[in-house]
Amino acid sequence: MLQTSISTWLQKPKAVREPAPETVQLEPQQKKRKQDLDASTAAAVDAQARHEEDAKDKVSRSPRSPCAKAKETKTCATALPPQPFATKSRLRPLPPNVDITHLDASTLHSFRRLNSLLLEIPYPPKFYDETLSDPVVHSLSLAAFWRDNVSASPATTTTRTAAPPRKPILIAGIRCRVLTPSYLPLPSANGDGSAGGSTTLSSSRGPILYIATLATLSPYRALGLATHLLARVTGTAAREHGVQAVVAHVWERNEEGLDWYKARGFEVLGKEEEYYRKLRPMGAWVVRRRVGVADLLEDGQRREGEQEREKMGGDQDDAVE
Repeated sequence: MLQTSISTWLQKPKAVREPAPETVQLEPQQKKRKQDLDASTAAAVDAQARHEEDAKDKVSRSPRSPCAKAKETKTCATALPPQPFATKSRLRPLPPNVDITHLDASTLHSFRRLNSLLLEIPYPPKFYDETLSDPVVHSLSLAAFWRDNVSASPATTTTRTAAPPRKPILIAGIRCRVLTPSYLPLPSANGDGSAGGSTTLSSSRGPILYIATLATLSPYRALGLATHLLARVTGTAAREHGVQAVVAHVWERNEEGLDWYKARGFEVLGKEEEYYRKLRPMGAWVVRRRVGVADLLEDGQRREGEQEREKMGGDQDDAVE
């Protein structure tokens, strides 16, 4: 009986195992568009892409206008209002005590005394008479006056009456005239700066502003008065007479004066021998500076400033009345 049970157990069929589920590889939901196209369509797409890339390269290499660049940020320079052209003045402001005006009969004597005190040679009376009689010379002759500002404190005014202001003092002056290039013979400079014969300002086709005298009292030379006088005269000469250059003679011993001109853009054209007959040595350096747009802009800014100050002064007078 036991043997039969064991035989039956050995002959029992093996348990059937269910096969493991096969892994199904999922296809992507979409394939690339190029794989769905046939060979001819794919070639056409590639050609179109290359054409678009070439067009982009040409646009990137070509120069773009400022307006085209501004379109990327939705702005355009042409849509902005035009801005006025502004330049910074090259001159330091004048002190409030200084006034620059034209010479007249009451100030001509002071101008003559200034020149006789500071310049190397004296000038005849005719030289000063023409300063007032010649309209061109008069328009190109200026003087700087120093006036005292009287400001008395309340304590002072209660004890005594304030003294009247002193008469303005002439502390600097300039006198110029307009010449043609052929009228003013100038030396031609050699390589060492010495004179090499006489020539004219052939490079200056227009009129020349010639500086006859320019002087400043020594206590006031740090205020830039001579620079202001020269700038105003140069602007007037350029605007009214079309001068293209400024020329001056400097005594060969006046090294300080020569350095002053060089610092303001003047070039040394050469040395003219026996120019000052009453001085020893008699030679004189000839210096020149070309007149440019900056001189006209400086003159225009100065005139606008003067007109604005006159307008403000008139408005204040009307308000007082």
